[in-house]
Amino acid sequence: RRPPRSTLFPYTTLFRSPPKSNNRPKALGRCRCRSWCAKLSAVPWRGKNYDKKKWLFIPTGEVKPSSNAEAVEWALEVLGPSVDYGKERGVNLCIETHHRYSSNPDFQEKLLTALPSTNLGFIFDIGNFENRDLSWKSLDVLIKHKAVKYMHAKTYAFDEKGFETTCEYPKAIKQMYDAGIRIKASIEWEGKMPTFHGILHTYELCKYSIAKAQNQNYTMNLHWDSNEQIMQNIMQK
Repeated sequence: RRPPRSTLFPYTTLFRSPPKSNNRPKALGRCRCRSWCAKLSAVPWRGKNYDKKKWLFIPTGEVKPSSNAEAVEWALEVLGPSVDYGKERGVNLCIETHHRYSSNPDFQEKLLTALPSTNLGFIFDIGNFENRDLSWKSLDVLIKHKAVKYMHAKTYAFDEKGFETTCEYPKAIKQMYDAGIRIKASIEWEGKMPTFHGILHTYELCKYSIAKAQNQNYTMNLHWDSNEQIMQNIMQK
Protein backbone atom coordinates (compact mmCIF):
# COMPACT_ATOMS: atom_id res chain seq x y z
CA ARG A 1 0.00 0.00 0.00
CA ARG A 2 1.28 3.45 -0.91
CA PRO A 3 2.54 5.46 2.12
CA PRO A 4 1.12 8.90 2.94
CA ARG A 5 2.64 11.60 0.75
CA SER A 6 4.05 13.42 3.78
CA THR A 7 6.00 10.38 4.97
CA LEU A 8 9.77 10.51 4.55
CA PHE A 9 11.24 7.04 4.84
CA PRO A 10 12.86 4.56 5.33
CA TYR A 11 15.15 4.93 8.32
CA THR A 12 18.17 2.71 8.92
CA THR A 13 21.35 2.67 10.97
CA LEU A 14 24.71 2.34 9.28
CA PHE A 15 26.27 -0.15 11.67
CA ARG A 16 25.29 -2.98 13.96
CA SER A 17 27.39 -5.02 16.38
CA PRO A 18 26.64 -8.13 18.48
CA PRO A 19 25.33 -7.54 22.03
CA LYS A 20 28.03 -6.98 24.66
CA SER A 21 30.68 -6.75 21.99
CA ASN A 22 33.44 -4.15 21.96
CA ASN A 23 34.55 -5.18 18.49
CA ARG A 24 34.18 -3.01 15.44
CA PRO A 25 30.56 -3.01 14.21
CA LYS A 26 29.88 -4.81 10.98
CA ALA A 27 28.59 -2.56 8.25
CA LEU A 28 25.08 -3.41 7.15
CA GLY A 29 25.02 -5.09 3.76
CA ARG A 30 25.06 -2.72 0.82
CA CYS A 31 22.25 -4.72 -0.75
CA ARG A 32 19.94 -3.51 2.03
CA CYS A 33 20.66 0.14 1.24
CA ARG A 34 20.27 -0.63 -2.45
CA SER A 35 16.92 -2.26 -1.76
CA TRP A 36 15.68 0.75 0.22
CA CYS A 37 16.91 3.17 -2.45
CA ALA A 38 15.11 1.17 -5.12
CA LYS A 39 11.86 1.09 -3.14
CA LEU A 40 12.06 4.79 -2.34
CA SER A 41 12.70 5.74 -5.96
CA ALA A 42 9.46 3.96 -6.94
CA VAL A 43 7.23 5.93 -4.56
CA PRO A 44 4.82 8.06 -6.65
CA TRP A 45 5.17 11.33 -4.75
CA ARG A 46 2.64 13.91 -5.89
CA GLY A 47 1.50 17.40 -5.00
CA LYS A 48 3.10 20.80 -5.41
CA ASN A 49 4.17 20.91 -1.75
CA TYR A 50 6.60 18.02 -2.11
CA ASP A 51 9.95 17.85 -3.84
CA LYS A 52 10.29 15.54 -6.81
CA LYS A 53 13.53 14.24 -5.35
CA LYS A 54 13.30 11.29 -2.97
CA TRP A 55 15.16 11.22 0.32
CA LEU A 56 16.69 8.37 2.27
CA PHE A 57 17.28 9.58 5.83
CA ILE A 58 20.14 7.81 7.58
CA PRO A 59 20.55 8.45 11.33
CA THR A 60 23.79 7.36 12.96
CA GLY A 61 24.23 3.97 14.57
CA GLU A 62 24.40 3.30 18.29
CA VAL A 63 27.99 2.00 18.39
CA LYS A 64 30.55 4.76 17.95
CA PRO A 65 33.98 4.67 16.27
CA SER A 66 37.01 5.83 18.23
CA SER A 67 37.82 8.87 16.08
CA ASN A 68 36.44 11.06 13.32
CA ALA A 69 38.80 9.49 10.79
CA GLU A 70 37.66 5.98 11.74
CA ALA A 71 34.02 7.07 11.65
CA VAL A 72 34.51 8.32 8.09
CA GLU A 73 36.29 5.10 7.14
CA TRP A 74 33.38 3.00 8.38
CA ALA A 75 30.76 5.27 6.83
CA LEU A 76 32.40 5.15 3.40
CA GLU A 77 32.03 1.36 3.28
CA VAL A 78 28.28 1.80 3.09
CA LEU A 79 27.83 5.34 1.80
CA GLY A 80 30.25 5.08 -1.13
CA PRO A 81 28.40 2.38 -3.09
CA SER A 82 25.01 3.51 -1.78
CA VAL A 83 25.45 7.10 -2.96
CA ASP A 84 26.42 5.86 -6.43
CA TYR A 85 23.36 3.61 -6.52
CA GLY A 86 21.15 6.38 -5.16
CA LYS A 87 22.34 8.70 -7.92
CA GLU A 88 21.19 6.17 -10.51
CA ARG A 89 17.77 6.09 -8.85
CA GLY A 90 17.37 9.81 -8.18
CA VAL A 91 17.68 9.35 -4.40
CA ASN A 92 19.66 11.62 -2.07
CA LEU A 93 21.14 10.04 1.04
CA CYS A 94 21.02 12.36 4.07
CA ILE A 95 22.64 12.13 7.50
CA GLU A 96 20.80 13.93 10.27
CA THR A 97 22.90 16.02 12.64
CA HIS A 98 22.10 14.00 15.74
CA HIS A 99 24.95 14.60 18.20
CA ARG A 100 28.32 12.86 18.38
CA TYR A 101 29.92 12.29 14.98
CA SER A 102 26.99 13.36 12.82
CA SER A 103 27.01 16.80 14.52
CA ASN A 104 30.80 17.11 14.52
CA PRO A 105 32.10 19.63 11.94
CA ASP A 106 35.44 17.82 11.66
CA PHE A 107 33.67 14.54 10.82
CA GLN A 108 31.41 16.34 8.37
CA GLU A 109 34.38 18.01 6.66
CA LYS A 110 36.28 14.72 6.34
CA LEU A 111 33.27 12.79 5.05
CA LEU A 112 32.14 15.37 2.51
CA THR A 113 35.71 15.79 1.27
CA ALA A 114 36.18 12.03 0.92
CA LEU A 115 32.81 11.57 -0.79
CA PRO A 116 31.88 14.73 -2.71
CA SER A 117 28.48 14.09 -4.27
CA THR A 118 25.32 16.11 -4.78
CA ASN A 119 23.46 12.94 -3.75
CA LEU A 120 24.98 12.96 -0.26
CA GLY A 121 24.04 15.60 2.28
CA PHE A 122 22.90 16.40 5.78
CA ILE A 123 19.66 17.21 7.51
CA PHE A 124 20.52 20.24 9.62
CA ASP A 125 18.73 19.82 12.95
CA ILE A 126 19.44 23.12 14.65
CA GLY A 127 18.82 21.68 18.13
CA ASN A 128 20.97 18.54 17.98
CA PHE A 129 24.33 19.93 19.08
CA GLU A 130 26.21 19.87 22.37
CA ASN A 131 26.60 23.65 22.23
CA ARG A 132 25.82 26.59 19.96
CA ASP A 133 29.43 27.13 18.91
CA LEU A 134 29.46 23.61 17.48
CA SER A 135 26.23 24.21 15.57
CA TRP A 136 27.62 27.32 13.85
CA LYS A 137 30.85 25.58 12.89
CA SER A 138 28.83 22.66 11.56
CA LEU A 139 26.56 24.93 9.52
CA ASP A 140 29.62 26.65 8.04
CA VAL A 141 30.98 23.29 6.89
CA LEU A 142 27.67 22.13 5.43
CA ILE A 143 27.16 25.41 3.59
CA LYS A 144 30.72 25.27 2.25
CA HIS A 145 30.05 21.84 0.75
CA LYS A 146 26.48 22.70 -0.36
CA ALA A 147 25.37 19.77 1.76
CA VAL A 148 22.30 21.15 3.57
CA LYS A 149 19.45 19.16 2.00
CA TYR A 150 16.74 19.60 4.62
CA MET A 151 16.16 21.22 8.01
CA HIS A 152 14.58 20.09 11.26
CA ALA A 153 13.13 23.17 12.95
CA LYS A 154 13.70 21.98 16.52
CA THR A 155 12.33 24.14 19.34
CA TYR A 156 12.16 23.80 23.12
CA ALA A 157 11.04 27.12 24.66
CA PHE A 158 10.21 30.69 23.67
CA ASP A 159 10.63 34.07 25.32
CA GLU A 160 7.89 36.69 25.57
CA LYS A 161 8.78 38.06 22.12
CA GLY A 162 8.42 34.68 20.40
CA PHE A 163 12.12 33.84 19.99
CA GLU A 164 13.51 30.41 20.77
CA THR A 165 15.63 30.61 23.91
CA THR A 166 18.38 28.18 22.84
CA CYS A 167 18.50 28.31 19.01
CA GLU A 168 19.10 31.50 17.01
CA TYR A 169 16.72 30.91 14.13
CA PRO A 170 17.12 34.31 12.42
CA LYS A 171 20.90 33.85 12.30
CA ALA A 172 20.78 30.26 10.99
CA ILE A 173 18.18 30.94 8.31
CA LYS A 174 19.96 34.14 7.28
CA GLN A 175 23.21 32.20 6.76
CA MET A 176 21.48 29.57 4.65
CA TYR A 177 19.47 32.11 2.68
CA ASP A 178 22.55 34.20 1.88
CA ALA A 179 24.28 31.02 0.68
CA GLY A 180 21.48 30.38 -1.81
CA ILE A 181 20.01 27.44 0.09
CA ARG A 182 16.29 26.93 -0.57
CA ILE A 183 15.04 23.85 1.27
CA LYS A 184 12.04 22.43 3.08
CA ALA A 185 11.89 22.30 6.89
CA SER A 186 9.86 20.17 9.27
CA ILE A 187 8.84 21.39 12.73
CA GLU A 188 9.99 19.38 15.74
CA TRP A 189 8.51 20.83 18.91
CA GLU A 190 10.02 19.22 22.03
CA GLY A 191 9.09 21.66 24.78
CA LYS A 192 6.57 21.76 27.63
CA MET A 193 3.86 24.14 26.39
CA PRO A 194 0.76 22.62 24.72
CA THR A 195 1.68 20.81 21.51
CA PHE A 196 -0.17 23.00 19.02
CA HIS A 197 1.08 26.17 20.68
CA GLY A 198 4.67 24.99 20.37
CA ILE A 199 4.16 24.07 16.72
CA LEU A 200 2.51 27.40 15.89
CA HIS A 201 5.19 29.39 17.74
CA THR A 202 7.84 27.53 15.72
CA TYR A 203 5.96 28.20 12.49
CA GLU A 204 5.73 31.91 13.26
CA LEU A 205 9.41 32.07 14.19
CA CYS A 206 10.38 30.41 10.91
CA LYS A 207 8.22 32.87 8.94
CA TYR A 208 9.78 35.77 10.84
CA SER A 209 13.32 34.46 10.24
CA ILE A 210 12.70 33.98 6.51
CA ALA A 211 11.25 37.48 6.24
CA LYS A 212 14.25 38.99 8.03
CA ALA A 213 16.63 37.10 5.73
CA GLN A 214 14.81 38.71 2.81
CA ASN A 215 15.02 42.15 4.48
CA GLN A 216 11.26 42.21 5.01
CA ASN A 217 9.16 42.87 8.09
CA TYR A 218 6.98 40.28 9.75
CA THR A 219 5.12 40.43 13.07
CA MET A 220 4.82 37.11 14.83
CA ASN A 221 1.40 36.02 16.05
CA LEU A 222 1.87 34.95 19.67
CA HIS A 223 -1.74 34.43 20.72
CA TRP A 224 -3.69 31.26 20.05
CA ASP A 225 -6.88 29.44 20.94
CA SER A 226 -6.59 26.73 23.57
CA ASN A 227 -4.91 23.49 22.57
CA GLU A 228 -8.28 21.74 22.89
CA GLN A 229 -10.03 24.28 20.66
CA ILE A 230 -7.35 23.96 18.00
CA MET A 231 -7.76 20.18 18.05
CA GLN A 232 -11.52 20.54 17.78
CA ASN A 233 -11.15 22.86 14.80
CA ILE A 234 -8.83 20.40 13.08
CA MET A 235 -11.20 17.48 13.65
CA GLN A 236 -14.09 19.42 12.15
CA LYS A 237 -12.26 20.00 8.87
